[in-house]
Amino acid sequence: MLAMLVAFVGCGDGGGEAGPATSPAEPATTAATACGDEAAEAVTLTTEDGANLDAAILGEGDVGVVLGHQFRSDMCSWVPFAKQLAERGMRALAINFASSSLDEDMVAGAHELQRRGAEQIFLVGASMGGTAALVATEEVDVAGVAALSAPREFAGIDALPAVRELAAPTLFLVGRQDESFARDARLLFRATSSSEKALVTTAGADHGTDLLQDPKAERALLEFLAGG
Repeated sequence: MLAMLVAFVGCGDGGGEAGPATSPAEPATTAATACGDEAAEAVTLTTEDGANLDAAILGEGDVGVVLGHQFRSDMCSWVPFAKQLAERGMRALAINFASSSLDEDMVAGAHELQRRGAEQIFLVGASMGGTAALVATEEVDVAGVAALSAPREFAGIDALPAVRELAAPTLFLVGRQDESFARDARLLFRATSSSEKALVTTAGADHGTDLLQDPKAERALLEFLAGG
């Protein structure tokens, strides 16, 4: 069981995003092969609101992980980490946000992994993707959810009501110097109802997937997804 704790790990000095915007950026790529990894299978999903959602999937296994990117990024930012998950016997799906409801994109990713045989679903997101992952737990039965530098609110979705009802294991990762994102991470952590929750902070201002440049932060996420 995850302890209720705050861990301080390594340092980084990358900058975070300037702040939440009103809508996700246009994806920089439209096909998984553009990520430069031949192992990534290109798939296109359809969300409940009819949006076409490009995604890259790697790996096989009973554990499925949906990966949502941060603002001004795309699914390719998650492919290196997705490869690590595949090497550990997990099935990872990195999505390009496309619909007007980011949480619905995460839900569509979860349904695709379930269709392919995943029996346990984890939702993982960076910044706006983390907010979307937390909110999507209202619609998906998850084994756990991890949010990296997630703001409380983004593009009309608010994670606070969702975490107040969240019972699944939950991991928050954030740079201690990432200003408003660090404040929101502490707020969401305290509000999360799960008894299995952890807040891991780095000493610097790295944001979103950049946090995983710190080996200890990367290990914390990998261990969380492996069940501790």
